[in-house]
Amino acid sequence: MDQSKKWAGTISLRSQTLAAIIVEIAEWVASAGFSRLLLNGHVTNWAPLRCGLENVRHRYPELRTALRFLRSCAER
Repeated sequence: MDQSKKWAGTISLRSQTLAAIIVEIAEWVASAGFSRLLLNGHVTNWAPLRCGLENVRHRYPELRTALRFLRSCAER
């Protein structure tokens, strides 16, 4: 959370909050009939995104999920 203090106007979430948001998004995605969820991340939020994604995979095994850096997606 402390890294965003360098830039005025930015906000930050606790890791647990970000992971929980990912699960809530996936709940909506699955209930809306989607079969895939692609998450974009970067170094500073990678761990909480992975935690959230593991919870999603446990709850919704039929949902195909992936976590990528936007830059790595652009290189392909």
